[in-house]
Amino acid sequence: RIEVSETVDTLLVMSDLHSFIEPLEVLDEIIDSWPDSAQVVVAGDILSGGASPVETMEWARTRAGEFAVAGNHDEGSLQEGALRGGEGEHPPYSEAGGFLRLDQRQTGYLQSLPFILDLSWKAKRIRVTHGHRRFTGECVSWMAKPSELVSWFGDPAVALTIVGHTHFPFVGEQDGGRVANCGSTAGLLLGVQHPDGSISSWGDEAVFEAPAQIYSTFLAITIEGGELQVAIERFDYDRVKALARLREAKDPYLEDRIRWLETGLVLG
Repeated sequence: RIEVSETVDTLLVMSDLHSFIEPLEVLDEIIDSWPDSAQVVVAGDILSGGASPVETMEWARTRAGEFAVAGNHDEGSLQEGALRGGEGEHPPYSEAGGFLRLDQRQTGYLQSLPFILDLSWKAKRIRVTHGHRRFTGECVSWMAKPSELVSWFGDPAVALTIVGHTHFPFVGEQDGGRVANCGSTAGLLLGVQHPDGSISSWGDEAVFEAPAQIYSTFLAITIEGGELQVAIERFDYDRVKALARLREAKDPYLEDRIRWLETGLVLG
């Protein structure tokens, strides 16, 4: 368990960075101008997806430090990096390519990240995990619904459990167990587009509603009147620039990335 300093007024929690440095450059401005003392927490999936694995890992290392956990793609990067070694060409957006570009200090940092982080903050206990694996060991789908995550991760023994993984931000509660999802700094997942053109929501909603403008999210957690307050904060970044870097890297999944970053949709 890690003690959060009593001088910290806000926890800024983000997940699913996925090797995109562009949103983190915007977050630097947001964090530096935050009105009170804040601690950054990273809830996993630092690597895999974007073209800037080194910069993204360094951002997590310097901004969050020990206040971070590993996600499924971080674990995959460690496994792929060890398996592939220095053999062949591995692009920066891949798990192996991201890992193999890290320096020794960044590699050590990645290897040190735990699966679960228990925080103690002003008499409140907060649990942070990426959400790709239940505490009983079963793997969790990246398409899991918010209601499922709340039922699996909610624990009344802690004030709040924070997850990521599904790229869909929410705050929910069941039987005294409260769960919040960071969403993603890189790109939200909002819906599945089916072959007939229909779209189903990534959440529990019966009807999909497209946002007027796409955005990314993180959580801002404060304590007011002795109670945790969780706000889902929205921001945006230069997605054109991020996609241009992937285009330069000759990403074979570029069209899927464009659809994801510009609309929050995946094909089903």
